[in-house]
Amino acid sequence: MNVPKIGSVNVVSIATKKVFQKNVGIIAVIDETNAPIIIKILKSIGKLSNTSSTLKARNIKINAGTKY
Repeated sequence: MNVPKIGSVNVVSIATKKVFQKNVGIIAVIDETNAPIIIKILKSIGKLSNTSSTLKARNIKINAGTKY
C-alpha cells in the first residue's frame, strides 16, 4: 500500500491502529520502529509535548485526516 508522506513522516490510516489523542492536537498512531527519530521530527515542528511518556520508544505516524 502506498501512503502519502509529510516530510519523512508516514501518513497512515487509523483503522487498525491504537490511537492516542494528544493535548497539542495531533493524533498519534502507535507502531513499533524508529520512534526517537519520529518524536524528534514532531517536536521540531511543535506537534508533540516534550513530556510525553506514553509515546516514548514508540513510532508515531500521523493520521491522514490530521489538520496542520
